[in-house]
Amino acid sequence: MKVFVFSDSFSDKIGEPGIFAFDQMKALSEIGVDVIGISVDIRSIRRWRPWGVSKYRLQNVKIYKISVPIGRAPIGLQCTIQSLLFKKLLSLVIKIEGVPDLVHAHFGLIGASAVDGCRKYHIPLVITEHWSGLLSEEKLRSAYKYLAKGYDNASAVIAVSNNLASVIATRFGTRCIVIPNIVDVNAFSYQKRGRDWSEFRFISVGNLLHGKGFDILIESLSRLKRVYSDFSLTIVGDGPERDSLTQQIQNCDLTSEVKLVGRLPRLEIGKIMEESDCFILTSRFETFGVVYIEALASGLPVIATNCGGPADIVNESNGILVPVDNVDQISDAMKKMIDTRILYNNETISNDAKRMYSPSVIAEKINKVFKSVVC
Repeated sequence: MKVFVFSDSFSDKIGEPGIFAFDQMKALSEIGVDVIGISVDIRSIRRWRPWGVSKYRLQNVKIYKISVPIGRAPIGLQCTIQSLLFKKLLSLVIKIEGVPDLVHAHFGLIGASAVDGCRKYHIPLVITEHWSGLLSEEKLRSAYKYLAKGYDNASAVIAVSNNLASVIATRFGTRCIVIPNIVDVNAFSYQKRGRDWSEFRFISVGNLLHGKGFDILIESLSRLKRVYSDFSLTIVGDGPERDSLTQQIQNCDLTSEVKLVGRLPRLEIGKIMEESDCFILTSRFETFGVVYIEALASGLPVIATNCGGPADIVNESNGILVPVDNVDQISDAMKKMIDTRILYNNETISNDAKRMYSPSVIAEKINKVFKSVVC
């Protein structure tokens, strides 16, 4: 089966746009699907890259890309421009590669931009939705009619969590197939801990944005320090809130306990997880949350907020789910995790995560959707 995967970008680097689309594309390739990436990049001129049409390989996956510096624009204008550029690029790629069996678009708005091109060549469209904007009333209002165009014209819509599928069903009347994201089992796997356990080590990973709730996490740690002294937190990630979080850490007298280490490659994050005892991320909203399953694959129990995606991932056997923005319950969960660490079976947590989220498992589920559309 030949599949054109359509996204605004593809990347194999953690923290960069397009990493989830590429992870799926690579996994599909590894089970024998003939995948070719199509990227329409309309970011501003400040994001320097070669303009026009280019062709390259990313980890041996073929990608065609068209870049035109547009930048910030109303959603309707973005979709119109992307639609025109997609049709142009699609025609070019079809001349070289032939007509695909289907187009797989990542994000509903990208799917909306693919509708006219797919219709021209009578190509079925499948959309995978993982846009966090669907959880924002303001963003949803401005994007509604374009998302509806994508969903209404897709042969199948995949959502990465039950919560996201529920939102789409309620707002658009579209029934989604729920398929979660992929964990990189090469970077994140269980290693038997052979170290001094006197200090309890938390790790958190995410872009330093308001929506990730690091301010609440630091406040909760400040309360934890009133009860425990032998703990640490490593925060992996960067973003616009770094300076304010650094100041908050100082104000809360947590400079000895909390380290902001910036962005790191997956393998380095995996090594830090091997040396940690618990993963914690107190997000305000998540459509899924790949970092949670990366932690589970490393054998770590997880503390997460009940903010959407984590409700599908966290259960009594692998962690604790707490309310959003609730400092008391987050602090209590950290205390409980320290006190009950021996009750979690790290190897079982890891094996369960790999059984549910490994690339081959998720790729087979996606391929099953593809076959149902084409056959």
